[in-house]
Amino acid sequence: MQLPIAVSETDKATLQNQVFEQIRLMIVDGRLKAGDSLPATRELSIQMGISRNTAMLAYERLISEGYIYAKPQVGTFVSSNLHDRIPTPSINGGRLPSGTNSTSTEQPRATRTRQFLRTHSLRKSA
Repeated sequence: MQLPIAVSETDKATLQNQVFEQIRLMIVDGRLKAGDSLPATRELSIQMGISRNTAMLAYERLISEGYIYAKPQVGTFVSSNLHDRIPTPSINGGRLPSGTNSTSTEQPRATRTRQFLRTHSLRKSA
């Protein structure tokens, strides 16, 4: 899968933040739907001409904020619990309603991040 993302080295935002924000916006806008698979970080980095670490850091942030999740040995997917964390600008000044949990109920955030890092590790265990 190829994502329509363009990054600029002259942009004030870091490459990692540009990738994060563009994928986040595709999810929020509905161009990426719950359950859609994302390209592997290696594939994304090749497509975009960025380092794999940059792609991994962007994915890690998307995971930590609950937009995506990783299934070890399977892939990375758009979360199905997005309605819990996408603020609506017209309601409450764009903030999440009080008492709303912004983390995914699929797995605890730390577990999702560890699984992502394990799945996308640069070094393979012996």
